[in-house]
Amino acid sequence: MDRKKDILEIGDLFAFYVDEPEVYEILSQSEDIDNRILKTILSDIPFKDSIVLDLGAGTGRFSIPLSLKSKLVCSLDRSKRALHILKQKSGSKEINILVGTFSNIPFPNEVFDIVIAAWAFDPSLPNGESNFAEMLRVIRKGGKIVVVGNYPGGEYFSIRRKFLGDSGEHEKRVDEWFTSRKFKRKVMDVRVDLRSKSNINRVLSGQPPLEMIKRYLAERNRTWST
Repeated sequence: MDRKKDILEIGDLFAFYVDEPEVYEILSQSEDIDNRILKTILSDIPFKDSIVLDLGAGTGRFSIPLSLKSKLVCSLDRSKRALHILKQKSGSKEINILVGTFSNIPFPNEVFDIVIAAWAFDPSLPNGESNFAEMLRVIRKGGKIVVVGNYPGGEYFSIRRKFLGDSGEHEKRVDEWFTSRKFKRKVMDVRVDLRSKSNINRVLSGQPPLEMIKRYLAERNRTWST
């Protein structure tokens, strides 16, 4: 399909998120295979007896494990298909699943102890400031907001610069935005492993930038080796 071909460049893999969440689910299972991000969040923030909002929850990568540590997790996403996968995976866990967007979070003021947005919040978008205001509205005083994204000084963007000519200026501006609002930054190197997912190699094959990236990562014993 033309749409799939159009979104297969490495920088646009998240387009699968809405169009083909089943493929996105496979990809997300292979990101951060050591689970360092979740482990860091759990070590930094006490989740016991907390009410958590997972914005852009997708297929539940964070919602499901956090539901085992919290009083309640509310998972909000605009993709009905992604949330359907989340519901199938969640079973009887304490997760409240809702379709919605950042711009109009369907909850009253100051109801959440923790708000998480993993690769889902971009403050540089035209509605970025209003979306952030919504996040502030629903979190209680003294609560925590956790935003997961890609650090412009890390290897992800060195790969983008090397193979795709991406300057990373956009991400630098986003990083500066969070710094100016006193967010505490934690930078970590995470590993991606697609070797055990044969269908991922099929989905991602035939794209010259990705083939070069595969070789680059294989030389570093990172991922995509066959």
